[in-house]
Amino acid sequence: MSAPGSVGQVREAASRLILFSKKYGIPVFLVGHVTKDGSIAGPKVLEHWWILCFTSRALPPMPTVLSAV
Repeated sequence: MSAPGSVGQVREAASRLILFSKKYGIPVFLVGHVTKDGSIAGPKVLEHWWILCFTSRALPPMPTVLSAV
């Protein structure tokens, strides 16, 4: 059994979610975090499975803007 948040556990969970998504035709969103310097936080194993990356930013007094990169 892997430690919570380990590379093996993240890889296995993401793999199962992707297989489920493909089998049933259901979209799945895997959410990660990008640090201020632009690198991916946590295990890097997911960065090769990304298809689309969204960024959000707040522009006061406007609501948060979500855009695809």
